[in-house]
Amino acid sequence: YRSIPLIYQTVCANHKEPWEFFCKEHQECLCRSCLEEHKSHPYLLLEDAKAASVDILKENIRTLEDSQKRIQLNVAWLQDARSQVASDRAKLREQLAQLFDEVQETLALEKKAFLASVDDEKEKSLTLLESHLSELDRTVIGQLKRDSQAAVRNVSKSIRDKLLRMPVRVMAPKPAIKSTTFKPSTSQTSDFLLDPNTAHCNISISEDRLSCQWVAHPLTCPPHPERFRLHPQVLCSQGLSAGEHTWQVEVGGTRRWEVGVTCKSRDQAWVDSCISWALQKTELSFYTSEDDLLHTFTIKTSGPVFPGFYLEESSVKIKKLDFQKH
Repeated sequence: YRSIPLIYQTVCANHKEPWEFFCKEHQECLCRSCLEEHKSHPYLLLEDAKAASVDILKENIRTLEDSQKRIQLNVAWLQDARSQVASDRAKLREQLAQLFDEVQETLALEKKAFLASVDDEKEKSLTLLESHLSELDRTVIGQLKRDSQAAVRNVSKSIRDKLLRMPVRVMAPKPAIKSTTFKPSTSQTSDFLLDPNTAHCNISISEDRLSCQWVAHPLTCPPHPERFRLHPQVLCSQGLSAGEHTWQVEVGGTRRWEVGVTCKSRDQAWVDSCISWALQKTELSFYTSEDDLLHTFTIKTSGPVFPGFYLEESSVKIKKLDFQKH
């Protein structure tokens, strides 16, 4: 509401009657005679209009007081910031002066060392020439050696690619293990099956549990403590405690695949790498189906190892599984 004259004028100048009403549309005080001219407009009793105007003024005063407090806080913050900037500037100036002194000292030492090296250069000229000749000889010999090594690597890669396409037999922990956990059972023939509870959510397993493939979009997998969460891997449900075991797989894909074994860690969770350490120590060996040794390494484990596969934009199928213990 506009300011209502409360002191200087209390009667209508036109009709000489006291003001009793307030026109909300024209924002002006009215007497009873004026009300006839404004009867189609919304109006209030003058006392009600005064009370509403007072409330608005009080609210404006509170808003101004809050603004004043915020301004005072901002002024105090700016004063503190100015003091802090002045202090930081003094510290920075002191640090720059110290740094300049250190740079000058370093340059002086380097200048002294450089002049000393120039004096020694005359005496080392013949030695340097001989060193260049020896380096040239080593370069020629090294190049010949690298060329020969490259040829050997090419041949080795060709052989390795052929070996990787062959069926693989894994030598599980040797009978040297005396732990009660490793108890060889009687000779038997068994087919390996994939364990869905261990499959990473980016690996899809067939209904017969003999093949699996990597998928780009993660599947909806029920929670399970033995499920791989970090790497796209899956294990077989049968564990190997001792002896020699052979299985044949068919792999495909465009990126990466791995065949290996793994075991449980101390907290009974699957190890995301090939083999982890536990309590016992033995050797694990990989062979081709022609008994050619591919790789042997030492492991530590207190329980059986489980065949597993790592797939990245690849697939694997277990074709024929022969399980023998010796």
